Amino acid sequence: MQQGTDVLTMRMVERNQASIGESANVLDAMGDEGSEFHVSGLWIACRWLDLRTIGSRVQRFALFVSHRGTLSIQVSLMKTIRVISRAVAVLRTLEQSPGQSLASLAAATQLPKPSLLRVLASLEFEGLVWRAIGDGLYRNRVSINELSAGHVKHYRLAELTTPVLQDLQQRVVWPSDLAVRQDYAMEMVETSRRVSSLSLVREALGFHIDMLMSAVGPAYLAFCPEAESREIIDHLRAHPEDCVNPQRITLAGVQRMLEETRLRGYGVRDPRYGGSSQSLKVFDDGLSAIAVPILLDTAGPRVLGCLTVVWLRRFNLEREIVRTHLPVLKKAAAKIATAWTLDERGSAAAF
Repeated sequence: MQQGTDVLTMRMVERNQASIGESANVLDAMGDEGSEFHVSGLWIACRWLDLRTIGSRVQRFALFVSHRGTLSIQVSLMKTIRVISRAVAVLRTLEQSPGQSLASLAAATQLPKPSLLRVLASLEFEGLVWRAIGDGLYRNRVSINELSAGHVKHYRLAELTTPVLQDLQQRVVWPSDLAVRQDYAMEMVETSRRVSSLSLVREALGFHIDMLMSAVGPAYLAFCPEAESREIIDHLRAHPEDCVNPQRITLAGVQRMLEETRLRGYGVRDPRYGGSSQSLKVFDDGLSAIAVPILLDTAGPRVLGCLTVVWLRRFNLEREIVRTHLPVLKKAAAKIATAWTLDERGSAAAF
């Protein structure tokens, strides 16, 4: 049965059980299905062990039990256990320090980069790890149990948006950003600027965007529930220091801007906005943008975030962008909303 293959006894398996997972009993982990056959006059029972790591099925292995009742396990299983241990090391590192590059992960886990790339590819395939296109960093996938926290919801939305942004980049050429509300500003949580061949300012994820002068802010305020919009506007009027241009905060002016945004169906970046908390004279990223809301209608209007198309202001392309790319942008936003709805339903079913 062994034919030159090294075989480990049950005692060796017990010594390595920490690698298999916590204090689980190997025999208890054996599945119910199996088969019986004879090899060289010995009765063999073959059963399948379904190893699980962080809730994900890793691989199935055959366990062989001889007529003497001695459990043996092939060395190939131990090789797989090493792979599992490496995967757990990667997941633990990402849990302790979210957002890691390949180099920082290799340093933290002491794994060779080729091996680490294989582990990361497997974890991405299993849905345990994802890589943002905005900064190219690896992060643990948000679990169902974590979705109650606001910032975690933003991470989950970014995960769902990443493939949509990649597709949008191919269709539109100009890059796109995903922004969500963070207190009384908007926050960039994913972007395709890094993978764009165009020379644009590439803001870091987590960058805060002005609520009134950007494209994403008015798109959010115009389509979110009225009570939420009013609460944000009241705060900005009471705290003008939270705005780039406090002179713009008049109730009549804001209401007019939001009504125009609703009629157009998208937000437009104010040409006096340079893309930071500083005045245009101090900093100017040279960009223009339009933004559409990512709308949910499941229980009244709800805005998950806003999706943009960004281009260089000096080209004066707004009309052409709207004519050519606005329908594609709206479809992308609807696709993200659908993915979120399906994800929420799956989360609810899990409970």
